[in-house]
Order: sequence, then structure tokens, then C-alpha cells
Amino acid sequence: MVLTDAATGVDVSAAAFTRLLRKAAAALTALGVTPEAHVMIALPPGQLLAEAVYGCFYLGAVPAFLDPTTDPVTLSRCLDELDPAAILADHPIPGGRHVVTSVEFQSFSDVAVDGGTPWEGYIAESTVMLMYTSGTTGLPKGAEWTWDNIASQLELYQERSAASEFILFPLFSLNAIATGCRAIFPNFPTFAPCSIDLSDLITQVDAHRAEFLFASPALWRRYLDHIAAGGEGFTRPPITISTAGAAIGRNLVSALKTEFNDSSIEIPYAATEGLMPLTKITATAFLALHDRGCSRGLNPPVSSSDRAM
Repeated sequence: MVLTDAATGVDVSAAAFTRLLRKAAAALTALGVTPEAHVMIALPPGQLLAEAVYGCFYLGAVPAFLDPTTDPVTLSRCLDELDPAAILADHPIPGGRHVVTSVEFQSFSDVAVDGGTPWEGYIAESTVMLMYTSGTTGLPKGAEWTWDNIASQLELYQERSAASEFILFPLFSLNAIATGCRAIFPNFPTFAPCSIDLSDLITQVDAHRAEFLFASPALWRRYLDHIAAGGEGFTRPPITISTAGAAIGRNLVSALKTEFNDSSIEIPYAATEGLMPLTKITATAFLALHDRGCSRGLNPPVSSSDRAM
């Protein structure tokens, strides 16, 4: 299996997913999408999102991940710049633009004829994906991911031994599926770190026997506070625990290492909006580098997570 959608209870094999992505590509073609055209992707996390993105890859179109809850004026400016051939979203989009909802896209895919051949126009410098920044420092920008970027990412991910990954950041599912690591999409009403129900998270991770879990520092802080207050944790902790971001600090990493002493703790670097790290280090290496910097008087900055501790 390459994908589990907890919301629907569906497990998808590699062969089935290949058929589905080809049908998604045919559905995109029916919507007027052509190779190298942009497609705004804002579908709910789950199987259909993965099919749509891989359908874009198969067709040669460029999926663009843009938050539909961005304020309307900013979102309109981004869409003017993007000029998408199709918008797949369940959230209202300003400006009277035509939106294809998840229900509608599923209907298109269901009746689409499985045909055509994969796009062969990719070269190393080809833009295969756009990931829009949060816009906290200005107008969101579409960060380009090239074919070469993705190829290097896959080489890194193929090194891991995990057979399954619990997906809190939907874009991480792309690498998981590509490398045969089962992507587990949880059944959550929200994926915001401050709003995810911890009991629900723990139950679903245990139920699906997830072996790899990347979560934000904010969510791991909540988990550690929950344990410190006497709450129940994972009965089967993932084999690999991962986190990254500006909020990473010595105290958080040390606490994770203590809590998950039988798991590997990994910290990816050079990630863009949680997408596909370019390199990674272990918790042990992180702590050693941190302490070495302090001993040399470099005074590593205290992260927000350390201040909270």
C-alpha cells in the first residue's frame, strides 16, 4: 500500500494509485489544463489531493500550493500572477474565478478515460511545483521546485527505512508515495498545530502503526506538556520522530530525545514551508553542535520553544 486515507478508511495500492492518477490527469485535461500550465491545489488533505498532484505531474502541469484562506486582496494578486488554468479548492475564491471542488473533481476523475502517456518534456531545470510562502514578510511568493530539486529529495528519502509516514503536512505525502512509504492521511477536522486534538493524534498514530512522524515544534511542545501533566502518550511511538523550524532549540530537542529514547530523532534543514528537507541531522548531533557553539562563546540564539520551557 502506498496510501491510507483514515477519513474514508481506504487503503490504496501502488497499482491502484497509478490508475487513479492517470484518471486525474485525464480529468485535468478535460478541465482545459495543458502541459506546463499552472493548477492551484487547495483540496483537503487526503487521497484526492495526492491523486490531483500526481495527475499534474503525469500531465506535465505545475501544481501550485496556495492557501485559500489568505486575505482576499492578497490572494487575488497571487492568482493574477499565477494565472492558473484550473483551481481545485473547497474554499471560496475571490474575483469570480471558477473553482472545481473536491466533489466535482472526484466526479470528473470517476468518469475520465484512463489514457494518454506521461509528459516527457521535463528537464533538470523544469519547474514541476510551486509552493507559496506564508506572506508574513510581504506578498506570498511561489517558491519553485525543479525536477532536479525533486530528484535530489527522493535520493535522500530513499535512505530511510520507515514503511509508513503519518502525514500532518500534506506535501510530505508526495515523497512518501514516490518512495513506496505508505502515506497515512489522518482524519482530522484541522491540521493547525495549536488545534489538533492530542488524544485523537495519539489514537490514530497508534492505530495505523505509523513509523515516521514529522510535526511542528509547537505540536511537539503540546505533546510533551501533555505527558508532563500525566497524560497518556503513544503506546507504539514512531520509529522516527522529526521536527524543524525556527522554534527548534536545545531544550525541545533534549526533551524529545528523553521522551522517545527508543526512537530516532531527526531534524531536517533547508525545508520550504515544510516541504522536502534537503539535509538532516540527528538529535545527538544537534545537541553536540549546540553545546560546542556555547563552549566557544558563540551563544546560539534561544528559540521560542526554549523560552516556553
